[in-house]
Amino acid sequence: MARLSRNSKFRHGNQYKSASAFDYDKNLNDDSSSIYDGNIPPTVQQAAPNVFLVRAELVDFWRLTLQDSRDWNITHHFMLYPNPYPKKSRFKSRWYAHPSFPLLLQLDSNEFTIRSNWEGYLKEFRNSIVYASEYYNNKKEQDFAAKFVESAKRDDCITKRSSDVQIMAWTNFEQKYHDIGEPTYELQLTSKYK
Repeated sequence: MARLSRNSKFRHGNQYKSASAFDYDKNLNDDSSSIYDGNIPPTVQQAAPNVFLVRAELVDFWRLTLQDSRDWNITHHFMLYPNPYPKKSRFKSRWYAHPSFPLLLQLDSNEFTIRSNWEGYLKEFRNSIVYASEYYNNKKEQDFAAKFVESAKRDDCITKRSSDVQIMAWTNFEQKYHDIGEPTYELQLTSKYK
């Protein structure tokens, strides 16, 4: 279970909103109905006793998660339809080319899933995992990408999600792409230490 703390802020869009960071507490009971110190911000939803859906500025979320000394135990991390910034001039805005990419690799997550309507974006993301691992090894630094390299090299780590089959959309983008018949793709990276 997790309890929300009001001390941290996540940037949402161009404004700062008080969407709180989690304060992980292993001693909370599953039957506790008052696990929050106040109202749940609209950017955080508890989907199940052990699942929180967090809508936050990812750079801030990753940084705050890594700075927190408690064990977050993030088993699955999802990035659903990130902006692929298709223009070459915006390349560094893509997550795998962004300065915060090492933060993502440092998260203690066992599975990482990215969905997009642009298969090329997912291929580039997959290749960036391998390149990051090579970079860390060449610099003789701790290789945070190593846990995902095996799965990134598999041919089947990117799958096409059929637009012919009725799906339960996780996002408005996913529903929109399904409704117009545009295929979507999923990149699934699994840690070898799982």
